[in-house]
Amino acid sequence: MSPSTDSRENREFASEIKFLVSAALANQIRNWARGRLAPDPYAASEEGDGYQISYRRTARVAMTKNGPIRLTLDDNLRALPPDGLWFSDQIGTGLLENQNVLELKFRREMPVLFKYLVEEFALNPQAVSKYRLAASALGLVGSASTPDRQVILTPQYA
Repeated sequence: MSPSTDSRENREFASEIKFLVSAALANQIRNWARGRLAPDPYAASEEGDGYQISYRRTARVAMTKNGPIRLTLDDNLRALPPDGLWFSDQIGTGLLENQNVLELKFRREMPVLFKYLVEEFALNPQAVSKYRLAASALGLVGSASTPDRQVILTPQYA
């Protein structure tokens, strides 16, 4: 049974580490995670671990002695400039060609399972923001103190 995500990673001592990984490596990590973690109870797809929002997300969860842990892999990130509040079937601008965003979320110390993952796939943490990638790709970046526009990340799999 999958752990409750009522106590999500925004709780006390929450941590998140991000990695940029190739599409090929992301597929290996996805298979690794599916063999070791339960599907996120709020996800949906044939495998029970996908999100259909502004990018395709694989989400897996488990419970540890320090609380829930969560692994997400985001691929096919796309963005459109905003033009009011609307849903669109436009494809949008691609943000990371052949790369995925891997996020490991946990409380307190990194769980042993995630340590194995980082070691097995020789992962190196990187600072990455999907919002900043979109703002940069669309040429919407204003000054840090006065952001002048917003960005809409488009659903790729509606």
